[in-house]
Amino acid sequence: MKLSLLKLTTFMEKHSPSSKTGWSWRVPNFIRRIRSPDYKDKAVFGVPLLLNLQRTGQALPTCIQASFSYLRKTSLDSVGIFRKSGVRSRIQKLRNLNESNPYNNTYEDQQAYDVADMLKQYFRDLPEALLTNKWSETFISIFLYIPHMDRLDALHAAIMLMPDENREVLQSLIAFLQEVCKNADENQMTATN
Repeated sequence: MKLSLLKLTTFMEKHSPSSKTGWSWRVPNFIRRIRSPDYKDKAVFGVPLLLNLQRTGQALPTCIQASFSYLRKTSLDSVGIFRKSGVRSRIQKLRNLNESNPYNNTYEDQQAYDVADMLKQYFRDLPEALLTNKWSETFISIFLYIPHMDRLDALHAAIMLMPDENREVLQSLIAFLQEVCKNADENQMTATN
């Protein structure tokens, strides 16, 4: 972790714009919350990754992992799988099913667009962004200021500084989205989408 922080700081200081722009990079402060919300009534949606990890031993809820598997098996060739919306009432039914049974491992007889939309909602409803609020500015700065040849190393260093649970979920999400992109000829879901 210290090596990643040192590496990232070196990249950011080396490539930061001049002081005239007013931009400067600094290590994000670790924010302490005085009062943490109660998540007793929630099982999946809106639950922090760390809390899910503490509850189940997995950062990503079982039902969300199952949705990845279902979409891999049935829908990698569905046109616009993440662009087209599902039916709101069916998506709400899926959310309620997952909240009442977070160990739901099947989405048989479900519409792929509904499952994909529910998956998007899961990531939208996380209390903190997957790349974390404290590191999101750093990721943006890497893309804005670090030259292309150094960008991958800077990203790797920044990702290594993220909490373990966020890094694990990010890896799962990227692996899944990479599979979706591999089928871009059929599903029209390129990396840009």
